[in-house]
Amino acid sequence: MKVMVMASGGKDSCALTMFLADNVGAENILMFTNDNGFMSEAAWENLTKLQEITGCQHYIHHEPMKHLQIITDFFSNKKQGMPDVCGKCTKLAQINAAHIAVDLGIRMIYTGNTLSNFPSGQAKVQTSLILKGNVIRFGHPFVEEYNYPGIITVCEQNGFEWDPRFTNCKFIRSILRLHFNRFGNNPYEEELQGLYNQGHISELYYNQLQYFCTGRPIYNMTGVL
Repeated sequence: MKVMVMASGGKDSCALTMFLADNVGAENILMFTNDNGFMSEAAWENLTKLQEITGCQHYIHHEPMKHLQIITDFFSNKKQGMPDVCGKCTKLAQINAAHIAVDLGIRMIYTGNTLSNFPSGQAKVQTSLILKGNVIRFGHPFVEEYNYPGIITVCEQNGFEWDPRFTNCKFIRSILRLHFNRFGNNPYEEELQGLYNQGHISELYYNQLQYFCTGRPIYNMTGVL
């Protein structure tokens, strides 16, 4: 059965695609990328390498800028809502992916979400969507090796950018910094602290992710984001 993978160019979706290619076969995988116009150069390089290594088919959807403008305008004056732009953009990407999946007869879409959101090694269906009379499931697959050390190993072995301070979307980077400058905090800080306290992320990873949550300049392959 053919499956779809939401491929953003981030370390998680790159590693997930690699693991799935080994488990279900590259010929049964369609990589789907929702290009919002703000993807970093590093993300595109990761996706190019991923497609070349696995041989998976790759579908790229270019999101109209007007859709992102509507989302941004809606949240621009909400103190706790600005980072939700990322969540709404993700939902938009999932809807776009679901439409393509229905047309191609695909019923399962896997997402490479950050592992701290999921217990390691457990299958977890996040949500389902009924579209054109078809049930499309979005899930997190059961792959024993899909854990943080496994992800980093795969990324290092294949030359994927995996620095925890790297974000594959310049749009959310600018939104987070704007929120920090306007309100003096980042809503993700409390969530990150909770994940660390619950043992989902290591102290090293937690300290590195502090850069993401404080709005300080981030340096990566493309300079300052």
